[in-house]
Amino acid sequence: MHAFPRLPRCGATGFVVLAIWLALMFSGFGIAADYSPAWSALCAMGTRITEGCAAVRARTVLDATNYPWSAIGRINVAGLKSRAHCTGVLISERLVLTAAHCFYDKYRRKWVRAPTIHFVAGFQRGMYVGHSTAVRYIVSKTHDITSKEYRHRPHDDWALVELRDPVGSSAGYLGWAVLNGVGLDRALRSGARVALAGYPAVRQYAMSADMECKRPHFRKGRALFVHRCAVMKGDSGAPLLLFQDGKATVVAVLSGAIVGRNELTSVSVPVATFYRTILEILGANHAVTNIGGSGGHPGRPPGP
Repeated sequence: MHAFPRLPRCGATGFVVLAIWLALMFSGFGIAADYSPAWSALCAMGTRITEGCAAVRARTVLDATNYPWSAIGRINVAGLKSRAHCTGVLISERLVLTAAHCFYDKYRRKWVRAPTIHFVAGFQRGMYVGHSTAVRYIVSKTHDITSKEYRHRPHDDWALVELRDPVGSSAGYLGWAVLNGVGLDRALRSGARVALAGYPAVRQYAMSADMECKRPHFRKGRALFVHRCAVMKGDSGAPLLLFQDGKATVVAVLSGAIVGRNELTSVSVPVATFYRTILEILGANHAVTNIGGSGGHPGRPPGP
């Protein structure tokens, strides 16, 4: 473990405060709902609006030094006038998965530079397992990181961060799977569960998890993976984990939430959306293999 004495603080408002009406896209919920990738500062971001932060505070605090949690970490972005954090997860020694909106600074109207991005694996109360800055980050082709514009599309809210140092050798990295509705139903019937781990703003210096996310299912075909996890600002980019046969596999990345009349439904981007980009970055020596009955790529615990 290492000490991290000058960790950037989470920004009070976050990078993006953009609301998009999704009443048509999510008409199946039966209510008009709005989507916000950066959650309200009112802290009404538990599983129910009226409970606010209580549901988030009730999450399980994890030992971030132990695998698989050591493969998850804080993504810190510090500028001259702004500081913010998201959550990310290692999926190879140098590759981190997170949300694209974490890297757009709405106040300066520009995408952040890669060297200002810090990934701190297994961060817990000032200590950490591994740390590296970014060499580059890759987002959906619908985004132009050279422009001053950002148009939020929930199904495109993913980013892959290439690190300067192989943090995954000391922290380990998680496997990922290209899951569909049939595979999800099969896994849940066999006893698997869906969990989410991250660094919510109310407890931003300690990793915590909702170990029993409710009602996970796909919407719009496989374009979005929706669920009811206790989440809030700071959890953006957190991995949705399928726990099956003692292993944690990344199946989606958290983007934002749909706020209804009295409850909140989380929205994530399935790995199926961007797995080909992952393979392109990893290179020819990597291919999709069978992971719990679905195509994917295996993880690896820390070690030589």
